[in-house]
Amino acid sequence: MGGFGNADICETLPNTLNDTGQAPVGVGVGARPGAAIDTWETFHACAAHPTAGQQVWYTLINLPSVLFWACVLWMLWRLLSLARSHGPFTRQVAAAMRRLGWFIIVGAAVAAAVHGLALDVIAAAMLTFARIIDAGQGMDEEIRATI
Repeated sequence: MGGFGNADICETLPNTLNDTGQAPVGVGVGARPGAAIDTWETFHACAAHPTAGQQVWYTLINLPSVLFWACVLWMLWRLLSLARSHGPFTRQVAAAMRRLGWFIIVGAAVAAAVHGLALDVIAAAMLTFARIIDAGQGMDEEIRATI
């Protein structure tokens, strides 16, 4: 639940890409043991046995959606309480229903945007670190050749 437990942690970037995994065309990202990456059409990564850090990051990525649905449930409970105490056809119930409708419209868009931004930032960080490690490996080979 929320990234914690014994289940796999998987995430799919909404952007599509065509990656052969081979440079210079592909991004050349590989998975460590215990993880899997599928880059055909979408970027899909899974960690079979996630570390505590991976579980925390996964929880933070999904936090906007969890908060959104918690607020929707609270507003729905509030709407039902108003309908029970004042009757279903009152101005208070109509106003609460209008607030709930606008919250769902705006909140769903904001939660999706924040979730997408978090995924894009993590993917960009992964790609940047992959390039840094690749450059470092090339420099290491040059240093070893001079010794």
